[in-house]
Amino acid sequence: MKKEILNLNVPSLIFIIACLGFTLWASYLVFYAAQADIYAENRMVENIQACLLASAGILYLATAILEKRSDTLIIVFCSLLCFSFFLRELDVEDFDIPHALMLIGSGVGRNAVLGMAFAAILIYAILKFSHYKVAAVVFVKSKPGWLLITGGVFLLIGLLFEEKKGLLYHDVFIEEMCEIFGYVLILLSSIAANSFMNGITIHSIGRSKTHP
Repeated sequence: MKKEILNLNVPSLIFIIACLGFTLWASYLVFYAAQADIYAENRMVENIQACLLASAGILYLATAILEKRSDTLIIVFCSLLCFSFFLRELDVEDFDIPHALMLIGSGVGRNAVLGMAFAAILIYAILKFSHYKVAAVVFVKSKPGWLLITGGVFLLIGLLFEEKKGLLYHDVFIEEMCEIFGYVLILLSSIAANSFMNGITIHSIGRSKTHP
């Protein structure tokens, strides 16, 4: 038991504790303090979602670039998936950015760019089908894989609440929190996929302090 505690991943532990703390605090604000505006469009909850997605996307991308892996294309796909969700959560039209960036970050332009990127990944995977068929199975069975899949399950639950609005009190808040849980799990997946971040454990920190 002590060994398992010492091998806990510190970044993941921090995000899990932060997520639980935020859930309790946000629930108090919504259900007791009547501050339902925190889950309104482009407010606190959605901004946190965007930050989680951006962090996961960057970490996946860094893993794909800096580490030699047999499943690099899968990691790139995960990164692109995060950035596609990021653009979905973020209304770039509300920001003072160049028009060219606004075109590729929203609407038809965004869909076209993402579509071409996903198509390029799919074509490359088909060309090396035998390799990536095995790599995909291995990834799904790995810790990053099941964390990513579990995150997707929470996003599907959130989608169900979105389609059945009005059935529950503050159902939009429940939908947004399901998305928060999903994005946190996706971030945990990106941490688990990164050998450097995954190596930051309670044991490793204690050892570095003992042996400077």
